[in-house]
Amino acid sequence: MERTFLVVVLVSVGLVNSSCPLTCACTIETLDLLFVDCNSRSLSYVPDLPSNTYTLQMSHNTIPEINDQVLQRHTTFDESVSTYFYYIYKNVITTMTADIFTDCNNLTSINLSFNSIEYLHPGAFRNLTELTNLALNINKIRYIESNTFINLQKLYYLYLQDNEISTIQQFAFVNLPSLHDLYLNANNISHIKEHAFGNLPSLSILELNANPFKCDCSVIPFRSWLNERASIGTDAKCSDGTLVTSLHSAALETCNRK
Repeated sequence: MERTFLVVVLVSVGLVNSSCPLTCACTIETLDLLFVDCNSRSLSYVPDLPSNTYTLQMSHNTIPEINDQVLQRHTTFDESVSTYFYYIYKNVITTMTADIFTDCNNLTSINLSFNSIEYLHPGAFRNLTELTNLALNINKIRYIESNTFINLQKLYYLYLQDNEISTIQQFAFVNLPSLHDLYLNANNISHIKEHAFGNLPSLSILELNANPFKCDCSVIPFRSWLNERASIGTDAKCSDGTLVTSLHSAALETCNRK
């Protein structure tokens, strides 16, 4: 069952400017940490931030791109502050370059939902060892490449619903030992390549409803994997409404598996 949620982007940010950005509103929280509210300011960039910024809200703006140059402006860390909140959902982001979060190792939750992202570079989230929540739902992502989510050892929730994904490549979701909930519902998925899923010992929820699966010979590896992991709650259905896990071997007996 799809959950209603609010996920934030947590990044380590700190900057040369010690004053509140002119276009934003700032509030001092506990321990002299700063809550910076830049919501709904028609901003197309991330402004310079005080070094004691703990929470930055950037939703409902017109930021078009996230790249390493943008984030490099926010990597002078105040090491006395362990976590920073960075909201960047509901913008107009279309592009994310590879390795954009290289220097954001403390990041624990990313929310890039409600944007217009079409493509995920396989290295975009590399080495985010503390990441637990990743929200990429309601974008325009068309496919998931191999190793897109590599080295995310603590990732627990992954939201990819309401995109335009049609195919899931080999090794798209592998070696994610903490992944518990994976949402891929309401896409255009018709094919899942063999070995697309692997080493997901914690996976309990796999949402795949509202996808037009083609239950031909190509579905056999995925069906076999699902049947081996019977504890996973999934609702993947063929285009005729038959549950993938309910397909009988006789229906696929003409397949020639090499």
